[in-house]
Amino acid sequence: MAEAFGKRRYGTLARFESVGLHPMRPEDTTATLKSLRCDFGIQIPEYNPRGLAEVDLQTYTYVVAMDPEVAEELREFTSREFTVWDTTDPWQGDPTEYKRCGLSVLRQLTTLPFVSRVVIDAP
Repeated sequence: MAEAFGKRRYGTLARFESVGLHPMRPEDTTATLKSLRCDFGIQIPEYNPRGLAEVDLQTYTYVVAMDPEVAEELREFTSREFTVWDTTDPWQGDPTEYKRCGLSVLRQLTTLPFVSRVVIDAP
């Protein structure tokens, strides 16, 4: 969701990419894609989750751990600084949890230094 919201709001002005410590299988992204489409008006035909092994964290300006548990695990993989949010992963939850997660991501996205003065809201 964070990648979708960032790309929607900033287009090519910034690069947003989501990477998971334990990425979902593509077939498990249905609920996320449905929430993005129905709750936030973002149409993504498909999404192929990527794992941490597929990226070099040193090439990013900011790295965000979505919650404290992810942060603890991420510390095992990198010594670089990163931001920790408090967003609960709704994986396999009900649609309300996906919407709540999306709203949380939108709110926390504004805490990144380069977007701190921008208001991001759902349509």
